[in-house]
Amino acid sequence: MNILALDASTEACSAAVLVNGEVVQSQYQVAPRQHTQLLLPQVDQVIADAGLTLTDIDLIAFGRGPGAFTGVRIATATAQGLAQASGKPLKGISTLAALAWLQLKNAEQGKRVVAVLDARMGEVYCCAYERSESGLQALTNEQVCAPEKMPEVEQINSLVGTGQDMQAQFPLAYQTLSFDCVLPCASEIAELAALDPVANSGMPVYLRDNVTD
Repeated sequence: MNILALDASTEACSAAVLVNGEVVQSQYQVAPRQHTQLLLPQVDQVIADAGLTLTDIDLIAFGRGPGAFTGVRIATATAQGLAQASGKPLKGISTLAALAWLQLKNAEQGKRVVAVLDARMGEVYCCAYERSESGLQALTNEQVCAPEKMPEVEQINSLVGTGQDMQAQFPLAYQTLSFDCVLPCASEIAELAALDPVANSGMPVYLRDNVTD
């Protein structure tokens, strides 16, 4: 299966192509407020570098949020446009799941992490995940909340994402955990889509109505 993935949910903008379970081409750039200029050229480049055309793609996956409102909207509109133009199925992937997968894809079964994104306005987006036999299992619902209101899950091994400056406000059990400060990437979105390549609604997820970039 050939999967095209893209993401613009945070300051990072990325695109990747996965062929038969392996990411063969990817581009990633931290470029706040430049996503509209960068994303489509990245998509064109990774497809060309993989020796493919859009016709060869079997599934288009994208980071459907949560994240920055404008970035999520750009990624969604780009993916929807590509899917409509090519007639290819579309799949939205959680950006929090993509963060968790970055840490858990090479981990032993049962390892747990909490994926966190700074939601601004004194809040975080968060969700706890576990490495399962089939891939990745969410242990909580995705939510936006004050740092001290994050769901407490037992046996969490680490934190991943953004918002480390708020870690002292997290529940006590999370305050001493290692925090891998990274942004979502299209490579992990492609890999998660390959684990479950069934198309979905392809709609964005914002988690709150009063959004901010």
